[in-house]
Amino acid sequence: MTIIYRAQKGAPLTMEELDGNFKNLETRLEVLEEHALPEEGISKIILEGDELVIQGPHETTLGRVRLPIPQFHGRGEWQDHQDYNVYDLVRHESVLYLCLKAHQSRHFNQERDDWQVLWQPPQIEALSPKFPLFIASNLPTPEEPGTTGLLIMDEKVLPIYADGKAWRRFSDHQTIGE
Repeated sequence: MTIIYRAQKGAPLTMEELDGNFKNLETRLEVLEEHALPEEGISKIILEGDELVIQGPHETTLGRVRLPIPQFHGRGEWQDHQDYNVYDLVRHESVLYLCLKAHQSRHFNQERDDWQVLWQPPQIEALSPKFPLFIASNLPTPEEPGTTGLLIMDEKVLPIYADGKAWRRFSDHQTIGE
């Protein structure tokens, strides 16, 4: 017996039709209870790109979860009395920091728990005490060959250097901004 819907019938259901619907549902439920499928748990979770793939014991995909991608905001040199938000990037004493908690800055040493170190220069005396942080829109004209810095571009932080004519990426030596 199929279930009778009031909307399909175009009129109220009779008592016999209501009882028939409940009987049909009860019969279907009993079949499910008698022939229950074995429980399937999670056997592994795999990272594919920006998704977590949840798999069962027979490598069946039980679900996918897209991971959030944070939006980073380059703010330049850390300053006191500034409002900082989660995912703001700042430079302070040649170290690149990520803001973990929205706050108004006061004294950097008193708010260390609000920041996470993302990058710091190796401890080599020959390095300049300043390691500039740039975003593509405020990249200055390269003045001196060998000048280095960090460029925030496409949600990534890239180490860059000046060759006297242009800024280049350390990873592949490609010119920035062409």
